[in-house]
Amino acid sequence: MDWEAKQYVGIHLKWDYEKRELRTSMDGYVEQALKEFKHVTPKQHYKGPSRIDRPTYGQKIQYVKVDNSPELPPALIKYIQQVTGKFLYYARAIDNTMIHAINDIASGANIQSTYDAAIYFLNYAACNPNAEVIYRASDMILNVDSDAAYLVHTKARSRAGGYLFLGNAARTQFNGPILVLAKIIKNVMASAAEAEVGALYMNAQEALSIRQCLIELGHPQPPTPNENR
Repeated sequence: MDWEAKQYVGIHLKWDYEKRELRTSMDGYVEQALKEFKHVTPKQHYKGPSRIDRPTYGQKIQYVKVDNSPELPPALIKYIQQVTGKFLYYARAIDNTMIHAINDIASGANIQSTYDAAIYFLNYAACNPNAEVIYRASDMILNVDSDAAYLVHTKARSRAGGYLFLGNAARTQFNGPILVLAKIIKNVMASAAEAEVGALYMNAQEALSIRQCLIELGHPQPPTPNENR
């Protein structure tokens, strides 16, 4: 029996009843994972989980980039699968900045660039090993931030992003997420604006059931605030 509720499903819970805050983390998880993969911490600090693929600024039409990287041997394909499998729960539970990178790696082709992306991701994890999420007491009002990245995936596809959290009625409180959306839009979008609309639709689908659950739990919801960035 853990009467102080310090851990649940592998997540460490740090309660502060005076501030009405909860900090969640998975201390030591990343370090142990890197030891399993025999990955050495790089000398350079990696600030993002994936490398930036800069567009050609000023170009009216953005064309799909063709990746002609060589195919990987079975051993390296297995290695990539192990990396994504090991970090998926950690990303969903604690470090949501990793989700889009894991999604890219897992859905990528079995080629050298996918392996390079996995190594880049491990470098990021090694440089940022102990993430925390802060949840604060709120008015239980569902907020949704929606975004989209145009033409960033293979086969000319775009990505939808969403950050769903519970805040106050005045919309001045930011909080830890209850859901983070990072999905590839299956259909090919004709423009960045169309990708944004597609992302809004996907986030609305996710928000609907959460909103109804909050209402049934006794937390009335006003029109759901949305910020499309």
